[in-house]
Amino acid sequence: MADSSNTSKARHSRPSPCALGSGGKSMLDDTACPALLRALLDHIPALAYAKDEQQRWVFFNERFRQSSGLPAEELLGMVDTDILPPHIAAWVREHDTAVLKTGQPMQSEAHVVDLDGTPRHLSSYKSIWIDPHSNRRYILGFIMDVSSQRRIEREHQTILDIVANGPAVLVRCRMEPGLPVDYISPSIERFGLDPDELISHAVSFESLIDEEDLAEVLEESKRRISEARDSFVQEYRIRTDAGMVRRIEDYVFIERDSEGIPRFRESLLLDVTARYEAAQALAASEARYRTLAENFPNGSVVLFDTDLRFTLAEGRGLKFVELSRQKLVGLTVWEAFAPEIAEFLAERYGAALQGKKSLFEMSYKDRHYEVRIVPLRDPHNEITGGMVVSHDITRRKEAENALAELNANLENLVAERTAELERQARELEEANRKFKRLDELKSSFLSAVSHELRTPLTSIFGFTKLISRDLDKHLRPLIAASEDTCSLNRLDRVLDNLAVIEHEGSRLTRLINDVLDLTRIESGRMAWRDSRIQIADCIYEAVLSVSSQFFEKDDLQLEADVPRGLPDVIADPDRIVQVVVNLLGNAAKFTSRGVVRIRARQIEEEIAVFVSDTGAGIKADELERVFDKFHQCHAGDTLCRTESGSGLGLAICKDIVERYGGRIWVRSSPGAGSVFTFTIPVAPQKEASAT
Repeated sequence: MADSSNTSKARHSRPSPCALGSGGKSMLDDTACPALLRALLDHIPALAYAKDEQQRWVFFNERFRQSSGLPAEELLGMVDTDILPPHIAAWVREHDTAVLKTGQPMQSEAHVVDLDGTPRHLSSYKSIWIDPHSNRRYILGFIMDVSSQRRIEREHQTILDIVANGPAVLVRCRMEPGLPVDYISPSIERFGLDPDELISHAVSFESLIDEEDLAEVLEESKRRISEARDSFVQEYRIRTDAGMVRRIEDYVFIERDSEGIPRFRESLLLDVTARYEAAQALAASEARYRTLAENFPNGSVVLFDTDLRFTLAEGRGLKFVELSRQKLVGLTVWEAFAPEIAEFLAERYGAALQGKKSLFEMSYKDRHYEVRIVPLRDPHNEITGGMVVSHDITRRKEAENALAELNANLENLVAERTAELERQARELEEANRKFKRLDELKSSFLSAVSHELRTPLTSIFGFTKLISRDLDKHLRPLIAASEDTCSLNRLDRVLDNLAVIEHEGSRLTRLINDVLDLTRIESGRMAWRDSRIQIADCIYEAVLSVSSQFFEKDDLQLEADVPRGLPDVIADPDRIVQVVVNLLGNAAKFTSRGVVRIRARQIEEEIAVFVSDTGAGIKADELERVFDKFHQCHAGDTLCRTESGSGLGLAICKDIVERYGGRIWVRSSPGAGSVFTFTIPVAPQKEASAT
């Protein structure tokens, strides 16, 4: 190779691969580069090379040259991009430049794809060497293919992950007293045990085995090992740190030394607690089902195999048809039954063996049965036979026949009743039309009478006031001047009677007005002046209207808590004032002392108005009727402590509130006052914008 290098130098004027600036001596000379060192570099499992500061190769080992596929004389003086793929050349040059710049060694790894498309994992180590003679700097590099090593590491890690996350726990114990743990996989934590404690010998493997199973486990292990059976399976229980018991299946492997002496016990532990419990539950379930089949009331349970031979026959119903376990088990369907019955059953049993279920009714020896046939399958889903469940429905069939006869009789009765109901419906419909007509006549009558009464009532009310005023103004002074005491007393009595007429006339006027309002609302003739309004203005107007009633009572106060910024509502302001006046008037009328309070709040998309008082309250059986027309509460509640009204005020309030899509209700209890509440929907935002 030295001769080739010299030839290359003469031909390409490139530095010799062995000339690192040391007085012209080649590294292949025995004095500068011993043959032993060269042989060592040629046989190491890495690509070794040296570069000058222009990153031209000036030295390389044989493995490097072979990987390039070029003769040594051509390779000398080349740079990375001359022969390496661009991505590999960039990786090599990046780290060579960094080493030249810093002067510090650098180690790195990279995933690359070879020219033939093979993925590789390369590890490189770069450093700087300074020739002591010429003081020139050179890059010394070693590149090693560690793909196999990394693959082995990944496979090893995969195995560890499988052991750690798999269903089994791997344990290696030394064959010494107590079986001290030499290795245990981290998955032992699923048994509630600490692997670090086991490995540190703080806990021996024998101490984990349940005391009731330990002697048997050790004895069986000793016997198997003495028989030179180095692999066997044991099942026993272990206890966790929390004292819980787990049942495991232990696949044991005994490792012996060269002299055949057991040195290690390797175990693969599987938690079979769930399987064991399932097996126990299955056994218990089978016992229960067998007991159930033996005592099956009014019927029987029968099993048959693929030859249609009965393998089980239980149930109390068998004796009613002169059958029994002894007469069925072991016989085929043709041997146990008459030909016509056997043929009928065999067809349906065969369908079950094809995976089909069937449900039918049949008669046998004067008994009626509901029969259900289903296929039976083994754990591999293969059909191994069928099950027949027969239920005696003789009494049900008799009841059905009796019911059918009764239904036949009932049909005629229903037809007669239907005709009678249709006749009554027609009569009710005719009566309803008459009642509607009468209601219309009543409304018209009330409206007409109310109108007719208002004129004379107004005259009576006016003349009563006029007579009272004239008597008091003109007659009283004359009688007083005559000093006729008897006449003066009679005058006072007349004036008192006129005051009663005036008071009753005023109450009669209110009654007529309420009747007129109610008839207008019910007949649809009420004039509604709906508009967007501020409900707070209506409430304060109503408060001013009734304030005189509170001034007359020194022990009664009126409080209003109504924010001005409440949203608008769509309503007739006069009707809202009328509702609030009625509620406040009732509260003032039936509350002798304390506070009457009115509040208004926005609750979601509604305005709620609350009128509360400290009166005597209303009885529970009266609450649902206070809004009925002409309803007067009985003695003992707030509505009867003073003079009674028309009984229409709250009914009118209800009609007005519901007309606007609101609600009105009352909460009260005797001695705790009352709270009347009504709601009005907030005006839509879209309409507000348009306004």
